[in-house]
Amino acid sequence: ISPVPLPTLICSRYEDENDIGLQTEKRQSFNDLVNSLLNFDAPAEPHVARLSTAAAEARRRLHNAIEGLMVDGGEMADCSEIAAKAVSQTCKLALVLHVAASPEVLNLPESEIDVATWTAAEILGVYHLQAAVRLQRAAEGDKGIERARAALRWIGDHGVSQFAAPQVQQAVRQIWSASDAREVSEILAEHGVCRRQLQAKPGEAVRYEVNPAVSGVDVVDGVDA
Repeated sequence: ISPVPLPTLICSRYEDENDIGLQTEKRQSFNDLVNSLLNFDAPAEPHVARLSTAAAEARRRLHNAIEGLMVDGGEMADCSEIAAKAVSQTCKLALVLHVAASPEVLNLPESEIDVATWTAAEILGVYHLQAAVRLQRAAEGDKGIERARAALRWIGDHGVSQFAAPQVQQAVRQIWSASDAREVSEILAEHGVCRRQLQAKPGEAVRYEVNPAVSGVDVVDGVDA
C-alpha cells in the first residue's frame, strides 16, 4: 500500500543508431505467470504458507529493529504509523514472491517460505518503508509552512511582541499538539519572524521575541520571504 516514487529516466534516454528495440519477449514469462494465477482453480480450502524457522527469525529481527526506531527521539518516531505496518507488509511481499516463484504450491494444503525469499522481500519492504517515510515527511513539511503562516497571521492581527509555543498552540486553530507548536515556532525563527530568547529559566517554555519589522509583512507570503 505504501506509495513508492520510482526514479525517472527522463534526460538519460539517449539513443544510438544500432540500439536494440523493445524486447517484448522478455516480458512473456511474467505475462504467463500472471495469466496462470488469474486462471488458477483454487481448492475449497485456502492454502497456508508459513515462514521457515530461519525466515521467522529474520522476521523477528526486522520487527525488533523497526520497533526500536519508533521510540521517542528515534529515527522514525515521527512516522510510527507507517513504520508499524512495515513488517506485516513485508510478510505479504514474501508471500507474493513465494507464489510467483512456484505457483504450483497453491495446489498443496501448506507450503514454507524459505529465508532466501524472506531476504528478497525484506529488501523490498525496507525500500518501501524508506520511500513512504520520505513522502510523509515532505507532506508534513508543507503542513508546517501552512501552520507557520497561520501563526504569522495571529502575530500580525494581535500585535504579538513575544510568545511561547504553548500560546501558539492555544491561539492557532490548525495547531493541535505541543510538538506542532514548537515546530511552528522554530520555522518562524528560521525565517526571521522571531528569535529565541536566551534567558529562559529552567523548566520554562522557550520564549520568542517577534521581529519588529513583522508588522506590515504580507502574511500570505511572509514565511517564504
